[in-house]
Amino acid sequence: MNIHRNLPYADVADPNGPDAQGTTDSSEDIVEIGEILQAIRRHWIGVVIILILGLLAAFYWNSTLTPRYTATATVLIDPQETRLIDREAALSGIPHDSASIDSQVEILRSRGLAERAVDRLELLNDPEFNPSLLPRGPALVSYLDPRNWFSDPMPRPTVSNFSSRSRDGAIGRFQRRLGIDRRGLTYAIAISFTAESPEKAALIANAVSEIYINDQFEARLAAARRVNGWISEQTETMREEVRVAEQAVADFARANNLLNAEGSSLNDQRITQINQQLVGARADFSQVQLTYNQIRRLAQDADPAARVSEIIESDSINQLRQQHSELVRREAEYAARYGERHPELINVRQEVSELSLEIDREVQRIIARLRNDVAVAQARVRSFEADLQELEQTQAVNNESSIQLRELERNAEVARTFYETYLVRLNETAIQQEFQASDARVISHAGIPLGSSFPNTRVNLALGAMISLILALAYVFVIEWIDRGIRTRDQVESILKLPQITAIPTLTRNSLSKDGQRLAPEEYVISKPLSAYGESLRSLRAALDLSNIDSPPKIVLVTSSLPNEGKTTTALSLARSSAASGAKTLLIDADLRHPSLHEVFDGRIQPNEVGLVNILADGTPIDRVSFKDPLTDLDILLGGPRPTIPADVLGSEKMEAFLDYLRDQYDFVVIDSAPVLPVIDSRILAPLVDTTVFIAQWHRTPKDAAKNGIRHLQEFGARIAGVALTQVDLGRQKQYGYGSNYYYYNRYRDYYLDK
Repeated sequence: MNIHRNLPYADVADPNGPDAQGTTDSSEDIVEIGEILQAIRRHWIGVVIILILGLLAAFYWNSTLTPRYTATATVLIDPQETRLIDREAALSGIPHDSASIDSQVEILRSRGLAERAVDRLELLNDPEFNPSLLPRGPALVSYLDPRNWFSDPMPRPTVSNFSSRSRDGAIGRFQRRLGIDRRGLTYAIAISFTAESPEKAALIANAVSEIYINDQFEARLAAARRVNGWISEQTETMREEVRVAEQAVADFARANNLLNAEGSSLNDQRITQINQQLVGARADFSQVQLTYNQIRRLAQDADPAARVSEIIESDSINQLRQQHSELVRREAEYAARYGERHPELINVRQEVSELSLEIDREVQRIIARLRNDVAVAQARVRSFEADLQELEQTQAVNNESSIQLRELERNAEVARTFYETYLVRLNETAIQQEFQASDARVISHAGIPLGSSFPNTRVNLALGAMISLILALAYVFVIEWIDRGIRTRDQVESILKLPQITAIPTLTRNSLSKDGQRLAPEEYVISKPLSAYGESLRSLRAALDLSNIDSPPKIVLVTSSLPNEGKTTTALSLARSSAASGAKTLLIDADLRHPSLHEVFDGRIQPNEVGLVNILADGTPIDRVSFKDPLTDLDILLGGPRPTIPADVLGSEKMEAFLDYLRDQYDFVVIDSAPVLPVIDSRILAPLVDTTVFIAQWHRTPKDAAKNGIRHLQEFGARIAGVALTQVDLGRQKQYGYGSNYYYYNRYRDYYLDK
């Protein structure tokens, strides 16, 4: 018998599921905020416990910490400098640019200032800065004490290195407790110190500001003393050099008779005077000669008087030109009025001719005068040149002596300049030393703090709450990650890629009691047909009918991925519900390996007597091997004797023919089959039925198991109507959000008669 004749091949795939090769959907679920809130709601007890424990731990840890207090003093780098000397002098104060103020901040943070503060305040004898002075408890107890977790580590020193290591440790602790902060871009610097005692914190903060100001003052005073001593030595040296240079000038001038009352040579003064006069005479000669040459050239023009008047101012020429212009106008007027031979025109032309001759004679007189001026200027230049040549010949005799004298005078002047400069600087530094002041001053002394700055209870509790919340969320995440069950319709549709056709609620012990007797779930559907349990089964039957409106399925296979997921109970309850509605219904137990339907009837019918196997093996009539349900008109067919290979029996042609026979004899047939993952029986049987209902236990069935079970069925060509969730806890189901049909169960539960 070939049991694989109905198996699909690689080219057959379910459109709603993976392909024939078994490829699964790898898309990831999108976690929404609502899902996170619902997860927290489901595990709110654990979340609240973690939050409470975290806050208690934070409060305890905060209470074990040693309080510390912070005091703050403020110093100001004063830009209003009081200077009694020039700003370019040797003793300049602190520059007031941003980089210089930041440099002062680094000085306050320096190890040198910390060393002076530790030594001055004798902090090496303070156990807070020298933990070696504290009594040591057991190592384990000391390590477990939270107060030691945030204290500065300090190993116990040996006798040989006690002083150096303790001092270095105290200085390091001092620097870590010291806070230096520039206030924005101002000249103010805040000096803060944190100590276990508020008085100690204020004392140290004020001491640091005082030490800093004293250091600034002493540094400037020492610099002033050094500069003053050096300038004093240089001034004495310059004074002697000036005396020697001036004496040499006087001796040389006296020996060579080169000085007059004003201190310079008479010959030099005369040469300077003649040079100045010669320059002026040459300028006058050039100007007169230039004017003369221009007028000579212009005298050749047709109208010399007009051009000459442009160069020199001559009243006579200007008057003659005006008269000439008037006569020319009259000549033109008479010529137009009287004609060429009129006496008036002849007279006017005669006057024009005479006036032109007068203008020419005036131009010649001007040229002659300029010629004379040129001769006079040239003679004056020659006279000055002769005098200068004579003086230079005299000066040549004393050139060598004058050069030596000027050299001596320059040396004396240089020495005198240096001496005067050093003398001024000496006076300035002496005054500055007397009025020396620091550039920094305290504008706010540190007061005793009223409250501790450490620990910050609010911040620590907030930190504890934050850490607790993170741990609580991690707890929820881990629990949700470990819990791989299916809970909501959205999970069914997104993970299994099938519709959820019903959600069968779980039945509590109270609901299963009637008249003091305990009911089985499959009896409950008959005893209380209007309950939520019965309504869910009717919803299942309606969903099956709607899965194919034109040809509603008659033979339904009920299976699951794993055992003990409510498959048999659901099959029996569905069959009884159908029978109770008046439909002729048959229930078949097709789990031939581990039949369980007979256990419902308290063992009154043995599974190995007669059943489905007998019908398929020897053609026994169904009415001889089936029996009636004691509560309904439901016909029940058990599996019968266990065959050697159940899959061969279920996949046989006789089984297919038997199912065809049942379609004609019954309105509705429910087949309870074996789980899909352990054995192949249900996979073989699924293609022979009209549709398959896949059972998944709410909150129990692993997602991967359900996905694999559905994938196996689809690989064999099964037509799956959908997924039925069983044993749904309606009280907890609403914690999983709006994806559940029973989220609003409390609002409409009165429609069910569960009592």
